[in-house]
Amino acid sequence: MSADYQLGDDEYLAFLSEGYLVLTPEMAEEQHDFLYRCAADLYARADKLESPTAHLEILGDNLRAQIPEVDQMLQDPVVKGAISSILGDDYILHPHSFCHQSLERDQPFHQDGNLPWNERGHYRSHRPDWLILFYYPQDVHQDNGPTEIIPGTQYWTMDSELDEDKWNSFDALEKDVKTFAKLKDNDERDERLQRSVDEFGVPDLQRQFVHLKKGSVVIGNYDLIHRGSRKDPDVPDRFMYKFYFARTREPLKPAWRHDVVPSFDDVRSEIQPVVRQVWEWSAGQSNQVAADDVETAARLLFDGREDQKVQAAYELGLDSSETAISSLANGIASEAESTRRASAYGLRAAGEAGIKAAVAAAKSERASTRRFAVYALGGVHTATHEEALDTLLSALTDDDILVRSNAAYSLGQISRAPYLASRDILPGLMAKLAPGAEENNTKVALLPRSTVRQSVAYAVMQYTFNQPLGDDEAGDIADVIATEEDRYVKGLLLEGLRFHFRNSPVGGVIENLIGERYLKPPLMEKAEE
Repeated sequence: MSADYQLGDDEYLAFLSEGYLVLTPEMAEEQHDFLYRCAADLYARADKLESPTAHLEILGDNLRAQIPEVDQMLQDPVVKGAISSILGDDYILHPHSFCHQSLERDQPFHQDGNLPWNERGHYRSHRPDWLILFYYPQDVHQDNGPTEIIPGTQYWTMDSELDEDKWNSFDALEKDVKTFAKLKDNDERDERLQRSVDEFGVPDLQRQFVHLKKGSVVIGNYDLIHRGSRKDPDVPDRFMYKFYFARTREPLKPAWRHDVVPSFDDVRSEIQPVVRQVWEWSAGQSNQVAADDVETAARLLFDGREDQKVQAAYELGLDSSETAISSLANGIASEAESTRRASAYGLRAAGEAGIKAAVAAAKSERASTRRFAVYALGGVHTATHEEALDTLLSALTDDDILVRSNAAYSLGQISRAPYLASRDILPGLMAKLAPGAEENNTKVALLPRSTVRQSVAYAVMQYTFNQPLGDDEAGDIADVIATEEDRYVKGLLLEGLRFHFRNSPVGGVIENLIGERYLKPPLMEKAEE
């Protein structure tokens, strides 16, 4: 990617601190007009078909199959330059996509579930491993339902646990989403929206409607809190194409146009240690630093607000002293989910110094502690520690769904390391893709699937991008693709094989399958008729 299209230091820092950037692709106005008409046609066909699964076959997951011209936006040098500056050159496009239409009702503020159709597969990553892209083929103003965001909120979240084996799959600030959806009075909805922001507990949050020129692209941290706002009656529809992107490589140097390390003084104080750590990680560096006050940080880890707990966890993790790690070890066993969550981030930020505590926590009798512990182990620093890898491989057969899913996700992150202390990672992951090894555990959106299998497929994809793959291993992955029913498992595995065979004719064949054309179902063909 030409340096002309890479982000600069200030832009990358703005992305890390604010959680989003607005881009202007080099596309002609008539291209945006065409993609607007295509979006309108999708919804007209979906309405005509009157199918309960039109969201799967027409509005979602098959956009590139139905509208090949959308690739002009995805391949635009401004868009590619920004994405590669954040995720690195070898990023992938996730198989899920969706075309949104503005409505005359409001969404609550929320963070999307990190698997398609708002399911949870792993805990949120503060490092830029994922991006979400919103493309708007028309002007976006207050009348036609702009997206509203809360800048800087990508490093915080809500408690999701309902009891020992149930949880919210996505994270909404509004505590009663069903009641909110039924509200018809706009003033009451506006009051509820502001109340949900206030009750989040983090002070001085600023809401921002995103008004845009035709053809604008917003790339955001996947975990940025956002919502769709209502449009006025009798106003033309506002459409938005949504895509996900994922990193496949551990950064060794800045992927953006790096000249100097900017000052972090203007970054909100509570996220400064997070932003600094992510900046250093993105640049292929480490930044272990002593905390200003370990005792105060330890207290805030247990008694602070969400933002204070995250800040304290990073200060303790980057300090890495015995006292600091002990506080994080106690925190990951806490009764409070927010303290366990923050402590997992702190132990991961601590690198090798946090491994022993995370391994111990992964053997807890309580599943809600094991979940965060196996997530905490998901960094390349774990790759040379046999006990930690054995712990994660054992966790693939844990009784708890989220333990298994987080363990698989962590093994994928670890697979980016240049050396792995265990040769059992790929066999352990592939065993979970065998028929009957992992049953479907959700049918949200009328699509039966396994969240664990999707996390395993993500991990296998990471492995194929970073580790040598034998012919037999590639064949085993191809066998799964041939029989797999889950479109997201199939798509992620295909991305891995595409990269593996990139220099052979087989790679060209796989390239033709990707673009989601291999997902085209009978219902879409019926709609075309």
